[in-house]
Amino acid sequence: MSFHVPSIDITPYVTGVGDRAAVAAAIDSAASTVGFMQILGHGIPDEVIADFTSAMDEFFALDLETKKQWVTPKGINRGYSPPKAESLSLSLGVESASRMNDFFEAFNVGAAVSDYPDAVVGGNDYAENVWPAVDRYRERVQAYWVEARRVARTMTRIFEDALELPPGFFEQIPQEDQLLAIGQLVLTITEVGGIGQVLFVQNGSQLPVPRRGGGGLTDGSEPLAHRDYEELLNSPATTTTTTTTTTTTTPPVETTVA
Repeated sequence: MSFHVPSIDITPYVTGVGDRAAVAAAIDSAASTVGFMQILGHGIPDEVIADFTSAMDEFFALDLETKKQWVTPKGINRGYSPPKAESLSLSLGVESASRMNDFFEAFNVGAAVSDYPDAVVGGNDYAENVWPAVDRYRERVQAYWVEARRVARTMTRIFEDALELPPGFFEQIPQEDQLLAIGQLVLTITEVGGIGQVLFVQNGSQLPVPRRGGGGLTDGSEPLAHRDYEELLNSPATTTTTTTTTTTTTPPVETTVA
């Protein structure tokens, strides 16, 4: 049995010229069958790819002890990850049969809190990046990052067409929907006997969430109580709202956000 990974040219979505429907159909077929695809026509300039490749080569050519200067604390997926530092099986809570971790090494970068000052992000998932002392490393990596992010958004647009969704469906989740989701969690959790307040925690850090009443974000340290979100209920008996935290003698329960 052969396994074929199709190559798909997405030029019509990059340039605006060509048969987009055919591209969306090809993406749909690949995702629905083999689950893998090779993307051509993405429009990333050759010089950006060459600069990125050389930046990687220069960093990984450094000796191990030098590279370890950019290892970050456990739980923060940024910076250098040396050989045997990770294991796919361990991420599933399963020890590998040989109890040996993966031999690959990596340098991790990602979106940071500072990239999205108005968004609901926080914790170690949006930690700030660290940059090694390699000439123009940050510049070359970020140039590729910008292009890769553009391609990712283009792919999202193709997925919308493949799934026959309206344009922009995946572009943004309105804060009203975030507020509704947070409010429903608080209301559900505080219905449990003995729980009066809720804190949202991500990777050990208290997570800012949408404030009831549309007042932006909490600072993450403010416990949320049932009455803070009662306006979300369709009950005439619960139309009174409050803009202050309810004080109870019950310690807040922490809700972990993965």
